[in-house]
Amino acid sequence: PGCGKTHIASAAMWEGPIGQPIFRNVAEILLEFQGSVKEHDELSTIKKFSRQHTLFDDVASHRISDFVIEMFGLLLERLYSNDVRKLIFTSNLSPKQVLETMGERVASRLKGLADPIKIEGPDFRISR
Repeated sequence: PGCGKTHIASAAMWEGPIGQPIFRNVAEILLEFQGSVKEHDELSTIKKFSRQHTLFDDVASHRISDFVIEMFGLLLERLYSNDVRKLIFTSNLSPKQVLETMGERVASRLKGLADPIKIEGPDFRISR
């Protein structure tokens, strides 16, 4: 935490050929996705993320319930099926910890959508 992952990810997306990214916290995305499922309108949420590139911040930083895992897995499955590749995910968890926390299905889809990059450093929020 606090080593600059989100800052680096945001900068990488801004420097790309596409322009300004959508920055979303995963917990917020899941709430939005949950609402679209209730309305039977999941594809509009997926389309929103496929129109622009998105930074999914803090994967697995919130309480992990079976529902959260199911919704996030469904979102990743839809993104993967629609060949959305303009994504960056940040997390304080290693790929192994994501597997242990969120299961094989989510870990596999994350691997299919992004390559892991390890960023280490002190917590700048504390060490100022």
